[in-house]
Amino acid sequence: MINTSLVKSLLDNAESLPQSLLFSGERYSGRLSAAFSLISRLEKNEETERYWRSSDVAFIPERDLSLELDASYNLLLERTCTRTKDYFVKRVMSILLQYHRAFLKSGDKKKEKLFSDAADIDQMLYSFIETSSDDKKTITALASDIYTLTRRDEFMKCMKKKSILSAEEVRAFKEYAESGGANKYIIIENIENASEQSKNAMLKILEEPPRGVYFILISSNSSRIMSTILSRVRKIDFPQIRKEDLGSFLLSEFLESERYSSLSDFFYSKSVDEEERRKIEEYSAYFYSLFDSRIRIDNRRINEIFTLLEKVIGFSLFYSLIVKKLENDYSHKRITALKAKTVLNILTVSDQNSSVYSQSRKASLEGALRKIRCL
Repeated sequence: MINTSLVKSLLDNAESLPQSLLFSGERYSGRLSAAFSLISRLEKNEETERYWRSSDVAFIPERDLSLELDASYNLLLERTCTRTKDYFVKRVMSILLQYHRAFLKSGDKKKEKLFSDAADIDQMLYSFIETSSDDKKTITALASDIYTLTRRDEFMKCMKKKSILSAEEVRAFKEYAESGGANKYIIIENIENASEQSKNAMLKILEEPPRGVYFILISSNSSRIMSTILSRVRKIDFPQIRKEDLGSFLLSEFLESERYSSLSDFFYSKSVDEEERRKIEEYSAYFYSLFDSRIRIDNRRINEIFTLLEKVIGFSLFYSLIVKKLENDYSHKRITALKAKTVLNILTVSDQNSSVYSQSRKASLEGALRKIRCL
């Protein structure tokens, strides 16, 4: 686990923690794992921490879950053992937890079918968990079935929406929270990107959360969270894993002896093959250069880029590299803070248009590029 000493301190004081928490830090700093470790301690159920499997947890993510699902599946096939098996279960569960019963609206036949599929996948996961890691043939066969059902576009994108947290979802989990019974845990990622209406509705719940209901907010940019929300949560900062600790972490968690520059680099390498990665890196550098309107666009090359980026994982890596280049230029004062923020907003809207509204990568990126070149 990343940030083990921080998590240990958190768990040692679990019973005295408030019901509303904010885990702040960059991606891959262990915030989500820490949330499940804490829930496991409060539930007194070790399986919650090991498998992230609990009917009392609802997760509203913003991250691209397909990347880690693909990486976990490929890791399992590469080296089948208890660690990779458990990691695969967690990645599937992070997707299934979006299909919590609190969010099921009767009358929506399409969603009802997908919620039913989620229940079927959960049952398959139970069989997968019960199967010994030594039975590699059965493990890989079950994993293949689970992965195929989970990785479908309609299943991965069903819960996507324009805002990370809709007002409808706030109402849904408010009703769920007030229904009584066992403790309930609601994990919300990047609430700073929610609509104003949703944030205000959320604020009212955080002011006085129902008894036995815990909210864990996970944020990559807590400085953008409303001050009124910040005043109602206990903030815990998660530092990024140090480069000198990365090798030992990968070895202990994934039995990985190769060296990587970051955890994101590790996950991307397990999700796409080397040749595709090289192309994406090359194309991202070229696309980023086109932000300068003085550079002429090569239509043939641009079309090659769009063809490759129709792949979801390819786009995730491409987008990540573009943002990294933008942050690097800003840190070296090659671009102003205002322009960096404007470009990032344009790219974010482009990403939302393709993931939420099923707009093609080509259309969304062409629109983004036109706007950026006009800045």
